[in-house]
Amino acid sequence: MRSVLFCLLIYFNFNNIILSQNPAYYAIDNHADIIKEDTFKNLNILVEKLIEPAKNDTDKVRAIFYWIAKNIKYDDRGLYRGQWDNYSIDENTAAATFAYRKGICRGFAYLMKMMLDLAEIDNELIYGNGKGEGSGRDTIRSNHVWNAVKLDNKWQLMDVTRANIDWSKTIKVKDYFFLTDPIEFGLNHYPDSAKWLLYDNPLSYAEYEQLPVIGMNYYHLGFGKTIPKVDKFKDKVVIRVEMPSGLIPEVLIRNKDTGNEIVLHNCDITKDNQISIISVPIPEKGMFEIELNVLIDKLPYAKYFSIITIDFDN
Repeated sequence: MRSVLFCLLIYFNFNNIILSQNPAYYAIDNHADIIKEDTFKNLNILVEKLIEPAKNDTDKVRAIFYWIAKNIKYDDRGLYRGQWDNYSIDENTAAATFAYRKGICRGFAYLMKMMLDLAEIDNELIYGNGKGEGSGRDTIRSNHVWNAVKLDNKWQLMDVTRANIDWSKTIKVKDYFFLTDPIEFGLNHYPDSAKWLLYDNPLSYAEYEQLPVIGMNYYHLGFGKTIPKVDKFKDKVVIRVEMPSGLIPEVLIRNKDTGNEIVLHNCDITKDNQISIISVPIPEKGMFEIELNVLIDKLPYAKYFSIITIDFDN
């Protein structure tokens, strides 16, 4: 019995640290969850009801962010079929996203802007590159849209599109993308206007392009501010990353053409001071997606968390 309780404590403590919402926002999140369906037909009424109990502007932004992330579905099928190609980034796109309860980043972001405007929150749309957009769109200089809000006289960043990844019946909002630290945010987002990087001595776009896709678990699991470095050779990829103790690495190699996967549990790892150097052999020619995942050795269940993703062609 004691061992079961111990495992449960580890499980809940871990999920509180890694996966749970910031307790400061629980009240307004719960309120957003109970807004009645009939208010959804009118955007003005919806915003009014969402921000009604807000104690400050941050609460207002959170309520709107949470509601969009929880109630609007990303329209993957519509994107690939080109159904949103005739929509610009404007009020019509936001209105369609709101009416259909689904959309792509331009609809998510502009709906966020419209609702923030109704709540009288100073905000801006940010255009730029988002890593991890898929289907070759990573290479397009401007392929994504997100939002900035001014709170307590300070601009902050958020990506409501990426806050909702899980399309199950119990959608969990990804809080990582709400008022994210600008340095962390800038590893997967590069604005067309560099002023929206919002941190000192930022990476150039050329440096940003060379980065792998860095997952939100990278910081949650304690990888720190050290940016991972990836070197690509003819038949291997070498990953240099500051690996915290208590994590067991796994590398998954996925062939983009065939879908075949190879999982490496016994990677070739050497150390250079605090940096772990992971050498990943590529067994054949082709186009690959390489994922570095980690298992937490103290968890009572075998769950791997994605850390970085790398595209590799040879």
